[in-house]
Amino acid sequence: MSQEIRVQIYGQTYTVSGTLDAHYVDRLARLVDARLRALAAQTDTLDTRRLAVLAALNFADELEQLKEKFAAERSALPREFAARVEECTRQLAGALGEKPAG
Repeated sequence: MSQEIRVQIYGQTYTVSGTLDAHYVDRLARLVDARLRALAAQTDTLDTRRLAVLAALNFADELEQLKEKFAAERSALPREFAARVEECTRQLAGALGEKPAG
């Protein structure tokens, strides 16, 4: 069921409609607000649109870095899994008194 949620971002009130949890939307709004305020403190611009674009670029950069990190970790899983299986096989063979393969 769609609901309307009011949030404050950088001194402005916005109404967000959707099915997301209100606490989650509020948390997102606080995150955006904090980023805008941090950027405003670091730059000499008071233009809200420019700050919003900078914030969007910051969030996009974080998202891309997380995607790259996730992809790298995900691609490493098969190698790590294979190494662990090999180690388990070696230990099991040793426990059973068998000569390890190859």
